[in-house]
Amino acid sequence: IFAVQNCCDESNTVYSYILFTLYGLDFLTVLGFGANIIQNMTPTLLSYAFYVTVTLIYCLNITLVLWPLVTCHEEVGQITNYRLPILSP
Repeated sequence: IFAVQNCCDESNTVYSYILFTLYGLDFLTVLGFGANIIQNMTPTLLSYAFYVTVTLIYCLNITLVLWPLVTCHEEVGQITNYRLPILSP
């Protein structure tokens, strides 16, 4: 139990800024494709379908790829709050 918590703490200290930067860049990419949907220079159905598809792929990338990290963090928080009963002889 404590090994999982130490692993999460270690990965948080090492990778937190890297993940934050990658997440921010992906979010900016989604905003850019959203702006392309609004201001489309070639208003054809194919171009709208392309931009909507790419925007959905990036939104799924932002949410689904990092979801295991979120669930692991929540489980470690629940384990940390759990107190083991003291057994008396």
